[in-house]
Amino acid sequence: MAETGDLSDVSIDTNLEWELEQGIPQFEDPFIQKYMQGRKALIEQEKKQRHGIPFRSFPAFHSLLHKSYA
Repeated sequence: MAETGDLSDVSIDTNLEWELEQGIPQFEDPFIQKYMQGRKALIEQEKKQRHGIPFRSFPAFHSLLHKSYA
């Protein structure tokens, strides 16, 4: 095979083997999984904290939301 710089012929197994030889962390590694869990928890926490901020920022909206139309 000629050396053309085209990596389309490189198999996934060859790439994985090279990554493992280089010590590149894999998605399945426990510390990567722990990172992903922590990341997801922080994103969820931020969503909860940001929920409803525009309405809390404007007292007029707050009073309209709680106004009785009976």
